[in-house]
Amino acid sequence: MVRTALVIAALVNAVLLSAAVAQATECVFVVNSTADVPEATPGDLDCETAPGNGICTLRAAIMSANTLPLNCKVVIPAGTFVMTIPPDPVIDDASTGDFDIQTSMRIEGAGSWYKTTINANALDRVFEVFPAATLSLTDLEAMNGYTTGNGGLISAEGPVAMTRSRIWVATAASAGGCISTTASLTVSDSVVGYCWSGFGGAIWASLDPSESLRIERSAIQRSHAQYGGGIMAAGGTIVLVNSTVAANEAAESGGGVLAAPLSIYSSTIVENRADTNRDGIGSGGGIVTPPDTPATLFNTVVAGNLVGLSPGDCSGKLVSAVYNVIPTPTSACTVLGSYSYTSPKWSIHYQYEYYIPASDSVATNGGDPGGCAGPLGEPLTTDQRGARRPIGRCDIGAVERGLSGDVDGDGDRDVSDVFYLINRLFAGGPLAIGWTDVNGDHEYGDVQDIFYLINFLFAGGPAPVEPP
Repeated sequence: MVRTALVIAALVNAVLLSAAVAQATECVFVVNSTADVPEATPGDLDCETAPGNGICTLRAAIMSANTLPLNCKVVIPAGTFVMTIPPDPVIDDASTGDFDIQTSMRIEGAGSWYKTTINANALDRVFEVFPAATLSLTDLEAMNGYTTGNGGLISAEGPVAMTRSRIWVATAASAGGCISTTASLTVSDSVVGYCWSGFGGAIWASLDPSESLRIERSAIQRSHAQYGGGIMAAGGTIVLVNSTVAANEAAESGGGVLAAPLSIYSSTIVENRADTNRDGIGSGGGIVTPPDTPATLFNTVVAGNLVGLSPGDCSGKLVSAVYNVIPTPTSACTVLGSYSYTSPKWSIHYQYEYYIPASDSVATNGGDPGGCAGPLGEPLTTDQRGARRPIGRCDIGAVERGLSGDVDGDGDRDVSDVFYLINRLFAGGPLAIGWTDVNGDHEYGDVQDIFYLINFLFAGGPAPVEPP
């Protein structure tokens, strides 16, 4: 009888364990407090800062997820989450300092446009990703990081994928002002900027041949380093698609990008600067690449970059595959293939995140007649902002000019654009994708633009005013 009872107990325990594992395969930790307090009992499958209190902080959620060998999801509501626990020189785990990511997990904020902010409070970086882990970040803002090592906000030895996020305002004393990685990194629909370091102002990457750095529909901007003001990367596969690298600075070389091997598709590399200390030994305001490992450009603008106070878009060797604009390559840069020497004109730039070509710019309708294409020859059907491309013939660079009044960026001016503007103005909806100054008064997306668009669509009123 005792033996039978033991067998039954063992079977019950097996069933319970199986149920726990099945539940854990879909584990979700929902953060419900902005406090910075550790998990009370790591490994108990609950996220609580004290037994039974039901309070789940971001730190506690990550500590709980780290105990499970599964791809857990951490859901963070809207709000600002300030780190208050400094790093401990003895205890190096997720309970102090940065959030250690020791197993694969997804961390998701509360919708796009940075409603969820993690403020490192200049105590440490935000995330350290261990070699056996992968990290997926969505709809997050991480800021105000500092480290004496690498990666002012993210230091990764495991793969990281970042979507619809902003990683900005950070300092790393060594490399990767905002992000450093020795594993694959994908940055999509995001902004990385206002970062400082010695090497790779915004991003520093050292990759094995099987790994990749891919920047797509994103902006790398306003960052500073000794070398590679925006990006410094080597090894693996390094690709920019539908992205803007702008207003970055290097004290020596590589104001925008210093990388190899490098391929750039439908992107804009503008207003970066090298040799900001003016000692005369820097080069490549926009791009630096070794002569034996040239960068290959497709449908891309590299313009308005400086070395010191003089024009200097590149250093090393570029291969201009199709439809590129490179006005001032200078003697430091060899360009193979045909390209346009004409400087592009811009209608507007939005905080150095993207540049819209002017109506008479060489970039407008100047791209491949067959359409913009990505690394695998796939058609690029949207631009950096998510707006439809092409409109007519594909524009050169990261942004398609589009039509005034096409607020949602779908390529048409219709009633959906009216609703999009109303939702933005009165219900806190997402920022406009397309051009919103419909009446030409230099006020973008206000109630007058709504009335103007309604009058045009339904009462035969004047057409929306196109940008210059």
